[in-house]
Amino acid sequence: MKHGSKQHANLGNITSADLIVRTGYQIGKAPVLTLMAAQLNANEVVLALIVSISTISGMVLKPLIGFLSDNLGRKLWLLLGSLIFVIVPFLYVFVETPTQLIGLRIFHGISTAIYGPVTLAYVAEIRYNRFGRNFGIFSLARNSSYIIGPLIGGWLLLSYDPVHIYTIIGLISILSFIPLIFLSEHNQSTTPTTHTSYQASETLSSDQNRKFDALPDKPNSKYKHNKLTRTIISLTELSNKSIWIAGGSESLGLMATYGAKVFVPLNIIVTQNNVFTAATFIAIQHATQMVISAFFGKLWDKTAYIYGIYLGITFLGIGINLIPLVGYSSISIPITAIIIGIGMGFIQPSASAYIATNVNKNSLGLSIGFSGTLKNMSKILGPIFLGVLITYFGYTNSLHILGIGTILGIIPIVFILKIVK
Repeated sequence: MKHGSKQHANLGNITSADLIVRTGYQIGKAPVLTLMAAQLNANEVVLALIVSISTISGMVLKPLIGFLSDNLGRKLWLLLGSLIFVIVPFLYVFVETPTQLIGLRIFHGISTAIYGPVTLAYVAEIRYNRFGRNFGIFSLARNSSYIIGPLIGGWLLLSYDPVHIYTIIGLISILSFIPLIFLSEHNQSTTPTTHTSYQASETLSSDQNRKFDALPDKPNSKYKHNKLTRTIISLTELSNKSIWIAGGSESLGLMATYGAKVFVPLNIIVTQNNVFTAATFIAIQHATQMVISAFFGKLWDKTAYIYGIYLGITFLGIGINLIPLVGYSSISIPITAIIIGIGMGFIQPSASAYIATNVNKNSLGLSIGFSGTLKNMSKILGPIFLGVLITYFGYTNSLHILGIGTILGIIPIVFILKIVK
């Protein structure tokens, strides 16, 4: 098989595996998970913990797993992640208390903690200077699972109890091993990645690259020393400002959107008594993000990934500001959801590609894992932050503060990019 065809096949296989396990995982979240927690008599606080605890476990483990995949290979960890995706759903039938459910959710969260950084690092190793395009195509799997999963979960609840749905999820997840079997063990191209001047605002120094190039591929008498050297150099990569720019920008977007996803639909239901409109807001946002990420990622390959980040943050802030201004009509809700979806659709592939072009290839997993930790933190803090704002400033003012604050988030990004060495 030609090198180009092999790389396309690898992208298709990794995207397919991620789609399968992510869809299954999303089936098992709201409303299936919340209903199961309610059946176990979990109170509101415990219910919130059950829903968020898997995100917390991913926040802690992603950098470590990313680092280990840098040193032990991607495919091994992907197979382990799929194994957890398969096994854990069959254990829900044994859960009898909310505490047991919390423990199982922590274990289940390890699977996403593995897939998050390892899949993105694998995609980053698919070359041709098409990082934005490749990340955009790969994002189809994750974004579409956010739409398909809850719909399937709600449909299955019409016929099955939550514990039986988790059994179905386990069976679905088994299918992920099919594309993984055909995934290449080593995905790095034999030709080095080259960065055009407008993409790589910060590239690795030749001295740092030589440190990695000097390390042997085969064990010898100094192998342990070289492994230690590799570890130290990998950890110093966390000071690379590109990780903070990309991870921070995507975290800013997620913090805003996750806050909006909690309180905007809730406000629609309370003020309009319209559950369908509330659901439409979320569905259109994810659908737009999915399409924009897939088809506009290659645009930033030809211009600059940082432009995609700037433009995405701007769209996102404008969309959030428009929500209280235009109201909840059948026209205004899709418009604001589309604008927000465009914003995240620009940010997502651009931020991932920005990291891929500006960190050492031997530290991709660690760098992406650390960025994943920042993103997981934002998913937790976003609803909390907006909730505090609403408590003190009211719903309308809080959305304006969030929207304007999101746009102003460009300022520290520019400062880090231009000023910080």
